[in-house]
Amino acid sequence: MILSALLKKYRKLFKKNNSIRFGAEVKNSILGYNINISRYSFLNNSKIDNYSSVGRNTTILNAKIGKFCSISWNVTIGATSHDLNRLSTHAFSYISYYGFTKQDKRFVEQTIIGHDVWIGANAIIMPGVKIGDGAVIGAASVVTKDVQDFEIVYGIPAKHRGYRFSEEAISKIKAMKWWDWSDSELRRKIEIFKIPFEVKA
Repeated sequence: MILSALLKKYRKLFKKNNSIRFGAEVKNSILGYNINISRYSFLNNSKIDNYSSVGRNTTILNAKIGKFCSISWNVTIGATSHDLNRLSTHAFSYISYYGFTKQDKRFVEQTIIGHDVWIGANAIIMPGVKIGDGAVIGAASVVTKDVQDFEIVYGIPAKHRGYRFSEEAISKIKAMKWWDWSDSELRRKIEIFKIPFEVKA
């Protein structure tokens, strides 16, 4: 019966042309189509939209991730935080697994990742953070606050380093919303993605 349930679950995932690699676990989560989840990654209580990819050994907890996101390896999204003001920083007082409480308060704040976001290797995104469309998170960064659309941040903690495009170009891309284009439209216009984006006068 357990094997039958697992087969049913994975048939549903593969029907959407999703690639779930060996050792990866997807739990209580919703996947769009053409999703790639690499080896030994773990997703729980999350939603990932179409064409996004997740690198190996990545953990995603209580997050909503948009389309065409590129998440590298060893990334943690929705990292579990510990309350320093309580008598103990240990989780035994709010996770039922330890047998001291019936309350099971694992997820408090959802982490929101927009469309076309690139997150570099070993980055950590804290819970409740909102990352805008087109943003870039540098490798090994710790993101503790919201990131604007098309903003580039990196460091510990991650700080503003610039934007991918000019204000005019950003406005145009946001109006285009190319990530919502149909597959057929993307195929027709694929050449514009192969060259630097410029705003013509």
